Amino acid sequence: MNQKKILLANDPELLQILKDSFFNRMGFRLLVAKSGQQAFEIIEEEDPVLAILDLAMPDLAGDECCRKVKNDPFLRSTPIILLAHAGREKELARCRKAACDDIVLKPVKEEHLLVIACNLLNIIDRAPERVPAQVPAKVGLPAKKLHSGNTLNLNSGGAFIKTSKLQPIDTLLALEVSIPELPEPVRCQGRVAWVNHPEWLKNPKLPVGMGVQFLGLDKQGVEAICSYLDLLATQALPQVKKQKG
Repeated sequence: MNQKKILLANDPELLQILKDSFFNRMGFRLLVAKSGQQAFEIIEEEDPVLAILDLAMPDLAGDECCRKVKNDPFLRSTPIILLAHAGREKELARCRKAACDDIVLKPVKEEHLLVIACNLLNIIDRAPERVPAQVPAKVGLPAKKLHSGNTLNLNSGGAFIKTSKLQPIDTLLALEVSIPELPEPVRCQGRVAWVNHPEWLKNPKLPVGMGVQFLGLDKQGVEAICSYLDLLATQALPQVKKQKG
């Protein structure tokens, strides 16, 4: 049986994340490229199921390597994640221009990287499903006034936020999510993953708003959201039993 391979930029932190992950335990072979040119050659020769490249790779920048792969009719189906620094819009623009499959912001958050990798490889996401949850939220550009909205679904990885103050996909946001009975909102960065625009409702079942991916959510924030969702599930059980009865 052919062993599935994942190609990584030569980054000790990145390699450690993948070594400690279920990908390694499931038998994926990890390949490391010391330069962008070597990464391209490995993609040609080894046919990895996923490549995770850094913009700052020597010899050939990660976005240039990605562009070469995507312009090659035999290689273009290789999923590529590019790593870019949070808050550097020029780097994000380079990633988008290279037509990569997704972007992970640095410093890399393990959960964020693994969820994106799972999505690209069609592996069932191990994070809990988004569940209906309407709580107050504030969202906006960092260092700017935040605008009020409401979540319509929520998990520890993100939320759909009902708001008329829309931002383009991949925009970095400041977020505040008010979990009931907590004295302070849960605060973190976010990335706009998709937009339900009034002139083009991608999901007609949802109102105008944005699907937002949480970035840098700390352990306390994760625990607060998970505890609240567990409470909602517990409260829903009597209703389900009542309907069945």
